[in-house]
This record gives sequence, C-alpha cells and structure tokens, in this order.
Amino acid sequence: MHSNNLKPWRFALAALLWLLALPALAQTVYGVVTFPGHDLYTEPKLFATSVGSVPSGEKVEFLQRDGIWWKVRWNGKEGWISRAFIEKVDTPTPAAPPAPVVTDTSPSAAAPSVSPFAALQKALAASLPTAPVRVSRGRAVVFGISHYQAGKGIPTLDGVPHDMNSAVAMAQLMGISEDRISIYRDEQLTKASMTAILTQLAKEINEGDPVLVYYSGHGSRQADPDKPGRCVEGLITYDAQALTSAEMSQLLQPLAKITDGLFVFFDSCHSGGLSSTRAVSGQQRFTPKFVAIGDVSNCSEIVNMLQPPAGTRATGNRYIYAAAARADEISLDDAQNGGLATSNFLRCMVPSNDEVKTVEAIRACAQQGIERSLANVTMFKPHHMTITGDLSTRPVRADLSPAVKQQLLASAAQGTLANRPASPKAAAVSNALTSQGWPQVVNPQQAFAAIASHADPKSVVVVDTPETVKIDVESLRMKVKAPADGYVYIFQTSEEGKNALMLFPNVVDRDHRVRAGQTLDLPRPSWKLVAGGPVGEDQLLVVFSSTERDLAQLVGQTAGPFLDLAVSPTGMQALALAVSRSAYASEAECKPATGSPPAYCSAKFSASLKTVREVR
Repeated sequence: MHSNNLKPWRFALAALLWLLALPALAQTVYGVVTFPGHDLYTEPKLFATSVGSVPSGEKVEFLQRDGIWWKVRWNGKEGWISRAFIEKVDTPTPAAPPAPVVTDTSPSAAAPSVSPFAALQKALAASLPTAPVRVSRGRAVVFGISHYQAGKGIPTLDGVPHDMNSAVAMAQLMGISEDRISIYRDEQLTKASMTAILTQLAKEINEGDPVLVYYSGHGSRQADPDKPGRCVEGLITYDAQALTSAEMSQLLQPLAKITDGLFVFFDSCHSGGLSSTRAVSGQQRFTPKFVAIGDVSNCSEIVNMLQPPAGTRATGNRYIYAAAARADEISLDDAQNGGLATSNFLRCMVPSNDEVKTVEAIRACAQQGIERSLANVTMFKPHHMTITGDLSTRPVRADLSPAVKQQLLASAAQGTLANRPASPKAAAVSNALTSQGWPQVVNPQQAFAAIASHADPKSVVVVDTPETVKIDVESLRMKVKAPADGYVYIFQTSEEGKNALMLFPNVVDRDHRVRAGQTLDLPRPSWKLVAGGPVGEDQLLVVFSSTERDLAQLVGQTAGPFLDLAVSPTGMQALALAVSRSAYASEAECKPATGSPPAYCSAKFSASLKTVREVR
C-alpha cells in the first residue's frame, strides 16, 4: 500500500523533470553536411587540427556558433565545421544570455495559453533526431520555340508562350517542385544546347524522381539519307536544324535508366504536307507546327519518334511518351491558348470531380477537347494525340489539394508560371550573373574563360603542370602556390567540353586549405589522376580565394571521389556563380545596413587556366 501511494508522486516528479528540460530540448538543431563533406576542427579557425572527417550527407547536431564556424556533434565527436558546408540548419542562439522579463499587461499582449502536456509533446517532437526532409523532388525541362532564327523562313508560333506556362503547371501537378523546373526559350535552343541540356539532365535527377521533358515548337519530316523511301521525323531547333528521332531516343535513354517516372511530351508535328506549312485566310488563329526539310515527296514509310528507348529502368513500361499528333498528321498551334494538345491535356489533368485519372483517360479527354476546338474549322481536321508506355500511370500527384490544382490552372491561363524565376539552379543563376556583369555561359570552355577573366589581377595563384601526359601511363601532377592564406579549388574539362569535373576538394580529400606561400603538391596519395584519354586537350581551372566559395550553387552528381558537373547552360552558369560568390554571401552579416561587411563576405578570387594534352 505504501508503494502504491508513491506512484502518483513518481509520475508527477517525472513530468516536472521533463518540463524543466523543455528549454534545452527546444534548442536542439540539426544540419546536413554538403558535398564534399568536411573535417571537424579543434578550434574555429582556418588552420586548426582535424579530429575527423564528416562525409557528405551526414547529419550533425548543432552546439555553438562562432561567426562563420559551427561547433557540432557527430558520431560522438565534437568539433568545428565551416557554415559553408552545412545546409538546412535553423539559426539558434543558445549562447545568448536570457532576455530580461518584461511584464506587459496591455490587451494586445494577451496570448493563447498552452498546456504543459502540449508544450511537452512539441518539445519532444522538436528534439527527435529525424532525417531532414529534402524538399526538391523531380526535375523538368521546358523547351519552347516561338521565334526562329531570322532568315530561315520558319513561321512564328504565337501560342508557344502559352504552352510553356501549361508545361510548368503540368510539372507541378506531377509533384515536381517549382525550383526544379528549368525553362528555355527561342535562341537558347540551338541543336547543340538542347543536346547538352538533355545529355546532362541525368546528372540532376535522383533514382525514381518524376521527370518531365516538354517541347513546343515546329516538327519536321525529312527523307532518311541512309534508307531510301523512309522518312525521319524530328524537332526543329532555333537554328533550323533537326533533332531527329534517333538522336532524341539516344538522349532520353540515360534518363529512362535512372527513373521509372519519365514523362516526355512533344507538341509539334511529326509529319505533314508541304501545302500545310502556312495559315490560310480566315483560319489565322491556327498554324501548323510543321517545317519540311529537303525533298520529302518520296517518303513512303513513316518512322515514329516515340519508340521506347532500350534498357529502361522501369518495369512494366512505366514511362509516358506523349505526342500531339500521329506520325502522319500535323498538330495545330492556337495563338490564343497554345497548342491544342497541350492546353486540352492540362485541362483534363484536373477534372471537376478531382479524380486522379490515368494518362489514357486524360488523353481521351484531351482528344475530345481537340475535336471540339476544330468543330467549326473547315481547313484542318482534328489531329490525334498518341501515347505510348504505361497507359495506366496516374501522372498527377495524388496528395495535391483541389485548391492547389485550380490555382495552377488559373496561373497557367494568366501566363504567369513560365515567367517566374526558377531556383538558384536555373533562371536566378542567370540573373545573378547578369547583375554582376558576367556573360552568359553554356559550356565548360566559356565558363572557365569567364571565371579566369573575372579573377583579381592583383592576386596571382601560381600553377605548375606538365604540357603533356601519356594515356594509361602517367598521372597528372600539379603544384599550386597561393598568394595568401585561403582555399584552393580545381576544375577540369575534357573531350572538347563534353564533361566537367570538380577535382578538388573531393570526397576523399576535403582539406583544401593553403597558407600564404605554401605549395600544394596534388593529387595527394588518397586520389589519383591517371590520364584516361581520349587524345586531346584538357583544361584545368585552379581557383584560390581567401574565403570559401559558394559550392552549394553547383549542379552535378558524384563520380568516384569527384563531382561530375552538369554540362548545360544552367550547370555552367551555376559553376561561374559558385566561384564568383563567397559561401557566406547570403548571411545577414554580409548585408550590413551601414559600414563594410566582414572579410569573409568578399567575392574576390584568383584563377589560373592551364591546358594539358593527353597523348599516346
């Protein structure tokens, strides 16, 4: 009986202890270490001793802040790590003294009361070491060509800007976050740039991510030079070249190997008669999206460009390839609403009863809309949307609320979606560079040259490399001498700019600190750079800065110990922006209302560009 009387007291004592612990629990904050990982140092300064390395992607617990340094706990170890290499950290103030208690009895000071039990639940939930939520999901690229290169005789398509807004809404309905949608238009879409963007898209997605590849513009049909009597379909790029069906299938294959959520949508003609390439009086609202290349009069056999690529990752054909028209039809551009296929498909993705439809049900609904739009048009017959892949797929994300879906439709109709700046990895990157007076760069050579030209001429980083290295025999060695205390970064491009890597720092060697006058002998034993071919010139870009650069801007994926950068306009502009910014540029201290910002906010850097030839 005595022990039974103690039970309520024990419970009350336990509750009291939990409540007393609330302030400490509520201050627990976690962050994620970014690429390439970082060392833990004994002190918050540049040349402190390392007590261990934290790999990229690991979660650390925040303990204390000292300027640009954070003291963290990881796997039982405590140490200091640069703020530049931690993301998703709320700014806590555990070291600040408690604020004085001020009693305010005014009516406006009243606040709703919170029960101790509710406060305890909230504190416990906040303190749990849960994995951080990655908000980025999926990837979309939206191509739209309304105006083609002057002098090529290709008709303008006034509805394409509408299509681009619709495509952005489609991507968001698929669950692709707005900051993961890249938009390219008109002169940005030469054959070379479209090829580069699609080639590198695979480096910007994760396994299983939803991916949308959308194109609105003219399609083409031309005789196959290798097989007489057959036709080859393709998309017309800004510079009046054809991106053929075979080329497109090759570009899409790497995507299909990574994700089972690939949605490809082409709103263009795949074929058509020469007489259909112009609008007719009285039917000016509609324009065929077709341009003939060469003599197609003897094309008797059609090659459909929407064949599934070989080696897809998906089981059960979980990809969707949608075309606005059959292979032997023209599709139509509506100057008021955009392509008939696109506008009707988007409308049918959000039915009035909020049902989540299969892609085949959406196609059937869109086809009815196309036929209604052309019911009173005598010049053109309705074209037929074609879809291959898993017709039972439901492309619209199921957990989107009806209000969000309707807002996306309204925004697309108002023409506001494609004009919004994308994330730091897309339009905002370009805008940031332009505001700094940088040129637009689309390939590694342009990015390297722009970075070298914007380096501080008063600060020189000395780099010694051999002129040649033998393929499969010699390793590339380099000596880097810094003008001051700071950090070294090394980038490489090879194969005529087809690829680009960040060589240093990397996953196995994160210590890129250097003292004034010190010579770094690289690579270190933990990583090698054996010449792997092909024969040709490699470019090395060596960057030095007294403060860390903004590597969070980079776009790419790991390849061994290195970061394989996306060789696309966005990827290369992100590289230039990363080098041109301090890693702390967005910190409040770097934007003071008065006075000068701290030295670690400086955008200045040094750079050296070297060429090394790989030989047999």
